[in-house]
Amino acid sequence: MNTRRIWGMMLRNWYVWIRDLDHIFDAFWWAFFDLATWGLMSSYFAKLYGSDNMMMLILTGVIFWSILARSQWEITVSMIIESWERNLINIFTTPITVAEFLASSILLGLGKLLLVLLFMAGVTLLFYQYNIFTALHWEIIPLLASLFLTCIWIALVVNALILRFGKQVISFAWTLVFIINPLSGVVYPISSLPPVLQTLAKFVPTSYVFEAMRRLLLTGTMDWGLVGISVVLNAGYVVLGVIVFFRTFRQARARGWLIKLA
Repeated sequence: MNTRRIWGMMLRNWYVWIRDLDHIFDAFWWAFFDLATWGLMSSYFAKLYGSDNMMMLILTGVIFWSILARSQWEITVSMIIESWERNLINIFTTPITVAEFLASSILLGLGKLLLVLLFMAGVTLLFYQYNIFTALHWEIIPLLASLFLTCIWIALVVNALILRFGKQVISFAWTLVFIINPLSGVVYPISSLPPVLQTLAKFVPTSYVFEAMRRLLLTGTMDWGLVGISVVLNAGYVVLGVIVFFRTFRQARARGWLIKLA
């Protein structure tokens, strides 16, 4: 892969992002809205039951979920924007490869993940006097890394669906991730789910991340077994996502789907 072409695509998408108020609004407003809603609710219950653990667990879960949802969208949006601007076919007639296009989207998504994390951490510190970095210490890094792997394979699946079925499934770009929300245990333990859903949750990498996060906050000890399972599952899904996306892209180019999308 050519790093100059990757950097060029990243720079182009970055300029598009910072000059579009809709994109900036989407990245930060919904994160703030979630924190305001869940934060006020958790603050109320913390005062009602005299326990700060509840607010700490809910706020951290909401931050992690917002990072997951927003990062997945930011990785996916590059292809969507090029489709809307009817520029997709132009990009792939240049020397840039599909792998380089994806790499630029993933790296830019990682940068936006860090921005959203810093923004939400600042909001919780300002409004709720809660510092997520002090609560999780350096162990936040492997937890976020596993979540980012989840972002990647979901984005690959969404982009493959867009290539195959066209613009009518673009709504999946911001809705597909919510299918795994109930099985992830964002603000509640997996043990509270019905037995059937608990079984399904075993195949969802994020369920292990949120369980590990809760144990770390409550006991001060990271359960590396849970983190390891989430990483292994994510790695497998990423490999499958890459296979599905590249196979779909080859079919789209051979059967004319790419031209219709562009």
